[in-house]
Amino acid sequence: MTTTSRPEPPHALDAEGALLGCLLLGPAVGADPFAAVGRASLDQSDFHSPSHRLIFDAICQVYASGDDVDVVTVAEEMRAAGTLDAAGGLEALHRLQNATPSVSAVGIYVERIADTSRRRRLITAASELSRAAWEGDDRAITRAIDEMPAASRTTSQRAGMEFVDWDALFSGVVDERPVVDEFAFRGRWTALAAKPKTGKSTLLMHVALACHRGEDPFEGGARRPLCVMVVDPEMGRLDVLERLCDLGLTPADLVGLHYTDIVPKLDTAVGAGLLLADVDRLGVDLLIIDGINGAVDGPENDDTTWRPFYDLTIAPLKRRGVAIVTTDNAGHGDEKRARGSSVKVDKPDAAVFVSRTDHGVKLTTTHRRTAAYAKEMTLVIRGADGSAPISYHRSASSWPAGTEAKARELDELDLPREASNRDARAALKAAGRQIGTSEVLAAALRYRRTGLTHSGTVGTPTGTLSPQLFGTQVGQENGHAL
Repeated sequence: MTTTSRPEPPHALDAEGALLGCLLLGPAVGADPFAAVGRASLDQSDFHSPSHRLIFDAICQVYASGDDVDVVTVAEEMRAAGTLDAAGGLEALHRLQNATPSVSAVGIYVERIADTSRRRRLITAASELSRAAWEGDDRAITRAIDEMPAASRTTSQRAGMEFVDWDALFSGVVDERPVVDEFAFRGRWTALAAKPKTGKSTLLMHVALACHRGEDPFEGGARRPLCVMVVDPEMGRLDVLERLCDLGLTPADLVGLHYTDIVPKLDTAVGAGLLLADVDRLGVDLLIIDGINGAVDGPENDDTTWRPFYDLTIAPLKRRGVAIVTTDNAGHGDEKRARGSSVKVDKPDAAVFVSRTDHGVKLTTTHRRTAAYAKEMTLVIRGADGSAPISYHRSASSWPAGTEAKARELDELDLPREASNRDARAALKAAGRQIGTSEVLAAALRYRRTGLTHSGTVGTPTGTLSPQLFGTQVGQENGHAL
C-alpha cells in the first residue's frame, strides 16, 4: 500500500535565518532591522521553524527590556526561559549571526517571511472550510468564512486600524439631511420596539412607500425619492402583493422599493455578506428590517447572537451611510424596551418605544446618541375607518417649546430651507446669536422644511396609504396584528 505524503507548507527558512542574524547583529551595522520588523508587525507565529520562533521570541524580550540585543544577551534570556537547548544552543545563535548574507536586504527577508506566513494561514483556513463543507457543519462553515478575511490580510493589514481622514470628515462628505426628520438618519440605526397589535409594521411600510415615492411620511411635501429596501422575516410576499394590488399600484409605481421575505441570517458572515452585496448593488438609502428576531440564527436572549449581528451587519451598513430602521417586540409588562439581549438597547443610535393612543401612535425615544432624534412624536392616523386613505401626520403638540421662535430667527437670517444643522449653527454664530439647544435647533430646521405657518398648524400630509392595504382597522389585518 502506497501513501502520499502531504507537501510541506510554504516557508522561507533562509529568510527567517537571515532576519534573525540581522537582529542579532543589531544597529551596529548601520541599519535598524527592528524598525523593519515593527513596520511589518511580524510576530512569533509568522516563523515556520519552531527553533526560529523561540529565538525570535527571546530577541523580542531582550529588545523590550531595553538591553542590547546580541548573542550573549539572547542566550541568557533563552537559558533563563529553558528554551536554549530546544533552539540548538549557543552554537545555533552564532551560526545565524555569522551566516547573515546582507543586512541591507532586511526588507526583503521580512517580506518573504510575511508572504509565506499569509499563505500558510490561507491554507489552514481553506482546509477548515473544506472539512466543514464535507461534513455539512454549518456553524463551522460560518466560522471558517469569518476567519478567511483575517487569514488573507498581510501582516501590516492584520495589525493596522482604519483611522479617520479629518479633512474628508470636515469637508462635508457626510450627508446631514435626515431620511425622515427626527426619526431616521444616514449612517444611524433606529430600533423600534412595541407591544403586539400596535401597528409598527403598518407604520414602517407607510414610511417605506412614502420615502421611495419622494414624500415626507409624516409632514407631506416633496422630498428626494430614496432607494428603499424592506427585509421582512415575518410577513410574506403574498400578503404584501394583495395589499399593493388593492392599492392599485403597479411595478412601475414601486421602482426603488425592494422587498424580500427570503431573509439570510444576519448574525453570520454569509448572511450579512449577501445583504451588504445587495445594498451596494442597489445603492440603498434606507433599510428596514421588520422583525429582527427572525433575521438571526442564534438565541434571542443571548449577547453572542446580537454582537455578531451588529458587527457583521449593522456596523458595515452605518459605515456605508445607510439609514437603518428595525422593529422588535417589547418586553413584558410596562417595560419600554426590546426584549432579550441588552445589545438591542446599547448599540442602536436611538431606541424608540411605539405605543397606541386614542387617535394614532406615540413614539417615545428611551435612548438616543444625538438630539436630532425627537424625544417624543405623536402621530395622528386618519382614514382608519376606511373613509379615506390612511395617513400618518405629526401632531402640533409634538414640537418642542421654542421651535417656532427659532424658526423665525432662521428666517430672519435668510437661511435656505434645506440648510443643514452645521449651516444653521454657522449662520447663528456669525450673526452673534445664541444657537440654543440642539433639540430645538433641529426641530426649527425641520419646521421650516415642512412649510408650516408660524401658527404651528400642521398641514394635511400628502403621503398616504389606502386603508385596503392594511385592513380597515389600524394595526390589524384579518384579525392579526401587523
